[in-house]
Amino acid sequence: MQIVVSVFVIVFTVLVMLGAVVFLVLEATDRLDSLREKAPWLVRLIERRESLNVLFVVCAFLLLGNGYELVLKEIPEVPEPPKVTVKPPLAPAIEKPQSLRTQGPEKQCWVSNHFGMPNSRIQGAVTATAAIIHCTYKINAPFKVAVEFDRDFIPGALVLPDSGMMMSGGGPQGKEGKTFVSQVIQPPLLREQLAIVTVYGPTDQYPRALRASVKTLE
Repeated sequence: MQIVVSVFVIVFTVLVMLGAVVFLVLEATDRLDSLREKAPWLVRLIERRESLNVLFVVCAFLLLGNGYELVLKEIPEVPEPPKVTVKPPLAPAIEKPQSLRTQGPEKQCWVSNHFGMPNSRIQGAVTATAAIIHCTYKINAPFKVAVEFDRDFIPGALVLPDSGMMMSGGGPQGKEGKTFVSQVIQPPLLREQLAIVTVYGPTDQYPRALRASVKTLE
């Protein structure tokens, strides 16, 4: 509907402008006499300048209104800025305190190496290794101590420093291949008590303890 109105306004304005130009040309060339005979009312309308001025003003207002409508259609509306809602951060949930459970030490044994020089009374010994065994639990007597080394060695002794007990590892019982073996009848090996196995190297290479085990014989 808006398009039809715009077309009508433009056509009406063009016709008015063309008619005014034609009438002015006829008046300037003195040809209104023939037109006065055929349409005297039209000549009287032309001769009244006030009517033409009013018609021009109406056309001007129609053109301005039409142009304003077209401009509004061409220019898009500016969208409103998005609304940002800032929510306060949620407070962290309060966790219930958990009860602490006291667990006993895990039952395990491990071995560490200490290297030094041999006693001069040990025949054929060039180096000395002390394999220090740690256990986190008590081992009742009698028990067996076994320490595996990475190379051949000369058997030394098993010592429980806190008890003052020392057992020689010499003989067939003290050496099984590259493993030092010894048995203790008394006393038991207490928790966190050390057991030290000393062996000697026949060369300048230190025997290194790879693994150790302490097992009760009952």
